Amino acid sequence: MAGKLRLSIETRKFGEEYIEVIYRKTKDPPDIPETRKGFPKTPKAEFKPGVTTLTKGTVLIDGGIPLPCDILWERDVSMKLRDGTVIYTDILRPVGGSNLPAIISWSLYSKQLPQSAPMGVPADAVSGLQKFEGPDPAYWCNHGYAIINPDTRGAGYSGGDMPFWGTTEANDGYDFIEWVAAQDWSNSRVALSGNSWLTISQWFIASKRPPHLTAIAPWEGHTDLYRHDVLRGGIPDIGFCDHIIDGMRGQNRIEDMAAMAIKYPLINGY
Repeated sequence: MAGKLRLSIETRKFGEEYIEVIYRKTKDPPDIPETRKGFPKTPKAEFKPGVTTLTKGTVLIDGGIPLPCDILWERDVSMKLRDGTVIYTDILRPVGGSNLPAIISWSLYSKQLPQSAPMGVPADAVSGLQKFEGPDPAYWCNHGYAIINPDTRGAGYSGGDMPFWGTTEANDGYDFIEWVAAQDWSNSRVALSGNSWLTISQWFIASKRPPHLTAIAPWEGHTDLYRHDVLRGGIPDIGFCDHIIDGMRGQNRIEDMAAMAIKYPLINGY
């Protein structure tokens, strides 16, 4: 099993405890399209820094809504985190817009565009510019906002290993918010929005109180990973968690929360 999943272990300190953290090598590189049930189909990933203008009326996915305004799409903009790790983000904002508030879709889900509508969402409700579980730039850019879609640590072509929420992601989000606030088009007001993974990450990031975090919009996120996800009532329930981990696209590793639930069935510092 370990050979098939390409597991590795790293000892880390949590409070006063030293705990062996299990990592899984991402199964597929970032240029493999997303094909998992329940997730939107995304195109093959390309590392392609540049700028594209998407004109009003453009339809990006079958049955999708036409863009209501011209949108400037900046691709694979680099940003350096406090530990020197470089991650890449897309920025979508109204053409000619300045002094803009920004909304970040913070998650390890692919930022590749266009994305089809996720399961249960009609195609004519989205434009295809939305990151999975995040806000749609077609709506928000038309209302004077910038939408920021990062590939967070370890995702896509971004450096590092993917964390499963926690302090690392909180610090990364803090750094990223402050970087967004300093962009020349920004009015320094930055928000986080999205559900599920994006919701949980918002709580961790907001706890660090980034000076330019103006608002969060979380919904549909659990508040206790141990009790609400991988060990419900103390009983291992790792199927969904394993499904999420197995589909992540990156170049390095991801924390294997499913394996950690089996290794440590009782609560510890991790």
